[in-house]
Amino acid sequence: MIHDFAADQPVEPAVLTVSEEGTFRNIVERQIPLNQGRLLEDVRREIDMEIDIPEASGSYLVYIDHPRFTFDSFIIQHLPGCQGNLINIAYDVPTNDYDELQSRPKLGLQIGLMAWGPYPSTEPEAAPEGIARLHVSGSGSEADNIFWISDGSGDFQLVQNDEFIADTMIDYSIGVTSEGQTVSIPFTVYAPYLEYLQNK
Repeated sequence: MIHDFAADQPVEPAVLTVSEEGTFRNIVERQIPLNQGRLLEDVRREIDMEIDIPEASGSYLVYIDHPRFTFDSFIIQHLPGCQGNLINIAYDVPTNDYDELQSRPKLGLQIGLMAWGPYPSTEPEAAPEGIARLHVSGSGSEADNIFWISDGSGDFQLVQNDEFIADTMIDYSIGVTSEGQTVSIPFTVYAPYLEYLQNK
């Protein structure tokens, strides 16, 4: 994870969870202190974290969450014989104003992977694309209402039955009311092994 904000300020940690496809069962849950990590030349900090999934099989959702800022998800398909993978995560922060960031409500969202897969493609040179069915819900009382999801083009979609269909590699915004405020949070789903799976 590489981030570039409030390097000299106390910032609440992000939380990394790894959950199983279909079950939402957490395999890993770990806090990520954003003020720690290796300081780069341009004031950013780089945080390296190694995650071990015991007896991995099937697919998992790696979910990076912060109570005030933003989050991203990665779909990891277990590959037999694969010894390890390296993924960089860059946080999108809504504003560079530290006081404004600290005044944002706590979001209290949970996202789980119901199912996913690659789009079939007839064009050999086309970039791999996929689709994921996600479960989006509030956690505790902090997320009062999850009311829309947009792909950035103004095409808003109401959340029905806590389910959301997301194309991979598209930037979405999730609208949430929390603590009497309405906030928009950027969100993207990545599936880094799509090209490998489509060529199998």
